[in-house]
Parts: sequence; C-alpha cells; structure tokens
Amino acid sequence: MRHSDEFSSACLHELFQAQVARTPDRVAVVCGADRLTYAELDRAANQLAHQLQRRGVRPETAVGVCMQRSARTVVAFLAIHKAGGVYVPLDPDYPDERLGFMLRDARVELLLTDSTVGHRITTETGPSVRRLLLDANGSAAPTSPPPCTATPDNLACMFYTSGSSGTPKSVMATHANYANYFHFWRSRYLDRTPMRVHLQMTSFAFVIFVADVTRALFSGATLVIVPRAVVLSPEDLYELMVRENVNSAEFVTPVLAMLVEHLEYTGQTLEFLDLLVAGGDIWYARDYTRARRLCKPSTVMISAYGMTETAIDNATIADPDVSADPDGIVPIGRPAANTQLHVLDEELHPVPVGAAGELYIGGLGVSRGYLRRPALTAERFLPDPFGGRPGARLYRTGDLARSGPDGVLQIIGRADSQVKVNGVRIELGEVEAALRGHPAVDKAVVTVHGTAIDERRLVAFLTLRDTGESATDGVLAEVRSYLRTRLPAPLVPSRLIRLDAMPLNAHGKVDRRALPDRVPVGGGRRR
Repeated sequence: MRHSDEFSSACLHELFQAQVARTPDRVAVVCGADRLTYAELDRAANQLAHQLQRRGVRPETAVGVCMQRSARTVVAFLAIHKAGGVYVPLDPDYPDERLGFMLRDARVELLLTDSTVGHRITTETGPSVRRLLLDANGSAAPTSPPPCTATPDNLACMFYTSGSSGTPKSVMATHANYANYFHFWRSRYLDRTPMRVHLQMTSFAFVIFVADVTRALFSGATLVIVPRAVVLSPEDLYELMVRENVNSAEFVTPVLAMLVEHLEYTGQTLEFLDLLVAGGDIWYARDYTRARRLCKPSTVMISAYGMTETAIDNATIADPDVSADPDGIVPIGRPAANTQLHVLDEELHPVPVGAAGELYIGGLGVSRGYLRRPALTAERFLPDPFGGRPGARLYRTGDLARSGPDGVLQIIGRADSQVKVNGVRIELGEVEAALRGHPAVDKAVVTVHGTAIDERRLVAFLTLRDTGESATDGVLAEVRSYLRTRLPAPLVPSRLIRLDAMPLNAHGKVDRRALPDRVPVGGGRRR
C-alpha cells in the first residue's frame, strides 16, 4: 500500500497537467464534432483560468457553471481549478427558483454560462452575479498555466444534493478528497485495465461527472461526452459506443438495464468493453448476470458504491459471485484506498459479522461537510472513534448494511427516508415539503413504487384543503405545475393521488404501510 500522503498531495489541475505532458497530442475530449487534444484542452483551460483570476477568482472563490453539457464544460471545470476556485455546477434543467437558491446559498461570485441558457439567470431568478459567456468569449489571454496558490486542502467542488429539510444542501469537497479517489482507481483498476475511450453520461451537476473526468483525463484516455437524449436511447447510445471505439463506461444501473434489454432483443453484445462500472443505484444480481453474458470473459465488471459527502466511491468489487442469490442485490465490496467502512449499532459499536447495522465511512474521502449547515454537518459527520488521526470524522450514510465472513459488504436498505430513483439520490422530505408549500395541499406523503430497477417511480399521496371532488383533477394539475417550478425533474412524482384522509397509526403518525399499494395509471382519488 502506498503511503497515505501520496493520495492527498496533489490538486486536480496538477494531476491533469502531468498527463498533458505525457500525451499532448492524444485526443482528450469528444463531443459530437468537437475534438480536443490534451494540449488543446490545456491551452483553452489556461486561457479561461487567466480570465477568471483577472476577475478575482482565488482559492475558495465559488464559481458557478450553468451551460449545456459540452467540451466547454470540461474546459470550465479545469479552468476553475487552475485559477484556484471552487466548481459549483448549476444544471440549466433545474427550475429557476432552485438555480436562484443555489446561487445565493453558494455565494457564487462569477457565473460561467453560454448564450443558450445565460438568459435564465436574471435578478428575479437570483442575486446579481457577474457572468462570463463562454461561447461569446474570444480571449487573447496567455495559453500557459497561470500561477495558482490553491493547496490540496482547499475546496475543489460544491455539489448540491437533495435535503430532508426541504432545501438542497451543498457538500464541500477538497482537492485532496478527489485526488485520493483517483489514486485509488488508478492503483486498484486502471494500471491493469487501462481506459482508452471512456463515456461521460451523467449531468455535470452529478458527482459522477468528476469521477469520469478524473479517471479519463488524468490517465490519458479519451472522454466521450454523451448528450442526454442519447443516454436515454439505448439504440443511439450503442451506436455511439461502437462509433467511438469505447472500451470503458460507468452506468447508473437503470441506464445499463435499458441498454442490456435492447441488446438482448437485437442480438448485439458489449464484447468491446474492457471495463464496465455500475453504480448510483441498486444493482440486482439478475441484472448483473444479464450484462455479464453480453461481455467478453475478460471484461472487468465493477460494482461501485459511494457518497457525494465522501468523494464518490468508497467501496468496490470486481466480478462478484452472485450465483447464490440471483434475486438479491450485488454487494458493494470492500473499502477503497485510505477508506474505512464500519457497520455500527445505534451506540456506534460494531455489530457482529452478518448482523445489520448502519454504514459509516471514514478516511481521506470524508469532505468538510455541508456549506453553512453546522447543525446538519454535526449530525452527519461525527468524530471518528476508530480513526486514530486528529480531527478524523465518520460520515453517517443512512444506509443499512451487513458484512459477510469474507469482509464483503452488502447494502440491505435505508435507515431514513432517503431513496434512489434512476440513480438520483432523493430525500422524500424535500419533495413532501415542496408539496405542502402549495396552498391547496393539507398533508403529503411520498413513496417509491415498483421493484424492478428501471420501473421505480415516486408517488405522492395528498389530502387537499376544502376542494370539491369535481375540482380534484384541476387542483392536482396545478400542484404538478407548481412542483415543476420548484424541483428538478427527477424529484417530481410521476403520480399524485388524492386521499380523503391519511392513514394513521396508534401514535397518530402517518402509517406508510397502510397507503394504497396499487396506484391508478392516471393518478386521481383514492378513498
């Protein structure tokens, strides 16, 4: 094992710069017709970084990015770090109200955007913020790297995740957190199974974007950016993979399930893949087995588990044996480098092998915590009684897990109301709070329906205030429209069901088990 200091002694832009020196003429990024070599990508990022510094960007300066995902997004990501700033992604598909909240909460000092979405950010959306339109920006700035005073302990990114209190929360992660992640992947997998051409499929506001960029561009691979419409079309996605000679990809499990079903139907395979990673959601053993059949024997198939709060992947397992329980869940494996995983009881004592407990994560991936949320940070980031390092902390995941005799960990459920649907982490409390914000809604409970990974959907049960039965459909339509202005699309329930009254248990609390388990196709009213 390398000494742990090596895993936290570099900044992200330094790791990229080292790769540029090794492979300047290799293609680094592909997005449609756009192709940039490592040298071209480096020069573009350097020019933008000089401009950012002239506009006051320094270590710990929050720089927002709101644009359509493209090669320019990767330029912005690298330039922010070269300038010393903090990457704050704002997906243009988010509602205006959410974008405004994120701009205010992160105290974004400069916004990088383009002409297709820049008009979305107005004084009504959020605070007055300086902006730089990248597609209208011709720069004569130097192409050499600017001086940068950022250290590995400085913030690199702030990603917003769903919040149980009704508002999203920002996770503050450092260069050292992500450098440890990359070095882990390099030493455990990439040294033996190199990426040559790697797909980038997730939103740039999702932490897997950092995983894709660092693993590919810090190891000399070509990063292929896939438009969202292509990601959701198995036929188009497969065509792109073949056309670009892709040999590596990380899928959220619902996308992989759709692709596998398409390939089984058409008689095509994934034998060109050397590395297939699945994460972001539950991966059922039966779905793993179906994907395994489509790959060549030497394809390395990896189940990855991790949290935004602990720098992406904290446990992995390659080519797991799932034959014992074909209807079970693929295990998450063993800890990543410089990571400790503990399955603990309510008093933070380790539970016996095979017993269920809550999963806690320690080590070099643990982030600073939540931006200006000291109470929540204290609740989720606890002093580490096992770490032995001054100031070491454990992150409380909320996931229930158990460890097998071989040390392999299995996730078996949640200890709270957080869920994952289509790879998106959702706090049901945030959706319920948004529903209760509508004046016609009295009470609201949100659940997940469907068992297959690609069929899981959010369903909301509501009681309404003084609304006649004939007006129910109109009110529910208004509530749905209201939610779309306040929540990202993945958080808007697919069904809204009106109840005459919420079922309660003996303690007067909502009895979720008594909610209807069959949902009408069009929503409506249930008595």
